[in-house]
Amino acid sequence: MRALRLTFIGLSGLVGALLIAWAAGALYFDLHGSAFLRTSASILWVTAAILLSVFGGVRGRVVVLTAFAGILGWWLSLRPSQGENWEPQVATLAYVSRAGDAVTVHDIRNFEYRSATEFTPRYETRTFDLANLRSLDLFINYWGSPYKAHPIGYRR
Repeated sequence: MRALRLTFIGLSGLVGALLIAWAAGALYFDLHGSAFLRTSASILWVTAAILLSVFGGVRGRVVVLTAFAGILGWWLSLRPSQGENWEPQVATLAYVSRAGDAVTVHDIRNFEYRSATEFTPRYETRTFDLANLRSLDLFINYWGSPYKAHPIGYRR
């Protein structure tokens, strides 16, 4: 029975530590404000959560779980915005207009790259007739992680 209790305490501690670490990351990466504010909020959260979890008893752990639920709720309410300070190579979003079978894609990125950081931005507008479409290829460009990808289409 003692081994089962110790296993439960160990697993609970591990889950708690992961939740605290995730919330610290959410505060650091997604809180709007200066780097000082984001860093301070993350450190304050981790410090308070650990102290309350270790020394606050059941009431302290309930406070930490409630605060975690608040951070999770805030994080889930965030919505991406095109008004952010994006890198120049991804700052302009392509958009489509359609008239019958004619589809016009505006702001297609066709940059001239000299290196990963040196480039000349060029945007094009192309019109496609859907009645003449024979095939469409779809490529996925991964950025070092299977969770970050960018689809790229190519028509023939």
